[in-house]
Amino acid sequence: MNDQLVSYIKQQLAKNESGEAVVKELLDVGWKKEIIDEAFAVAKPTAPDTHSITTPENTSVQEQSAHTFSAQKENLSDTYATTSKDKESTNTESVAEISNAKLPSISAIIKGGFDIYKEQFKTLISIGAIRYGLALIVSVAMMVGGMSLVGVFLSGSGTETAVSVAILFVIGVCVAWLNYWLMLANLKAIQGHKEKVSFKASFNKTGSQVWSFFWISLSALLAIVGGTFLLIAGASLIISPFLLLAHTVTIIIAVTDIVLLIVSLYVFSVWFAFSIWVFLTDNLRGISALTASRELVRGRVWKISTRLYGALFVIGIAGSSLIYLLKLTIGSFVPMGSTIISLALSLMLVSPLSFATIYFLYEKIRLQKPVIPETPHKTRTAFILYVVVGAIVGIAIIGASFFVPSIIASLL
Repeated sequence: MNDQLVSYIKQQLAKNESGEAVVKELLDVGWKKEIIDEAFAVAKPTAPDTHSITTPENTSVQEQSAHTFSAQKENLSDTYATTSKDKESTNTESVAEISNAKLPSISAIIKGGFDIYKEQFKTLISIGAIRYGLALIVSVAMMVGGMSLVGVFLSGSGTETAVSVAILFVIGVCVAWLNYWLMLANLKAIQGHKEKVSFKASFNKTGSQVWSFFWISLSALLAIVGGTFLLIAGASLIISPFLLLAHTVTIIIAVTDIVLLIVSLYVFSVWFAFSIWVFLTDNLRGISALTASRELVRGRVWKISTRLYGALFVIGIAGSSLIYLLKLTIGSFVPMGSTIISLALSLMLVSPLSFATIYFLYEKIRLQKPVIPETPHKTRTAFILYVVVGAIVGIAIIGASFFVPSIIASLL
């Protein structure tokens, strides 16, 4: 018996969801009727008649959405946690079932994301408008501030220069924090589309989460850099001794490194694609959010990535085409007008629609995995190592960009 499925059904019935609606939702994402019947027999004395439930080819968020994950985590975690061999065997079978479960098509994912965008249209447009205004203000401020700073460097003293740099740094940090808050509020509005999270609520609920959001984003970047570096470095060390006598050793290693770079970036990006959504729905932070996102896609990297990137590719092409048409029409009359409108479309349409599409796919995956499997200790340790190595590599690159040019200049 699948304990995760039973627990999920109990949660939904406790919210006064009809048994038929829960069955339909589970059938739509690939659960077998026999398994659903068994789970309902445990969760509810009288199981609904699943024979009368039909599975549509394309489903939408309004038809399928009947769950809120943030309210389930605490209640479901105890159900999943177990050390008995029988439970472990059941969970292994569940993972195999989930790996074979069907996911919505690319067109269904885009439609689902667009439905979410329509539901939260006013909120998303309002947040996008603020981001748009902030971008314009920052652009103007950078032009004015840059010219002022150049003037201080040329005519001012060392103290004045230091004070100016310090002020600009503080302003930059404040602007970056505000931008992260706006981005997080945008994501919260999408994640709370069922509850119709308002413009005000999206900011109230995320004001204290900005630092955690920033840390997850930074950890993901560092893990990608560190993991990719270790993979390429390890492969180069393994390959090079066998090619010492070959004249093409450099070319072979270079080609291998490029292939590994592409594969590594691809895999890591899929692993971490849902880390922010895990943070918002389950309140998992830092490394825990990264490892949880990986557990959600484990065993289905190709299935999930093709749908995820396929949907984003279609949205990107459509958005780029629209922006290009605007540049051809408006740009010929108002040169700056096309740039301004392009930025507005990116922040108010393309960006929120892309995130809504990702979240729709995340909802479907979480329906198949109501509880995120626990990450093995070795995997978590490896991810921490990736982050540490990524930080070291990043510091080395930044340091080299500052000191190497001066060293070369002194040698010349």
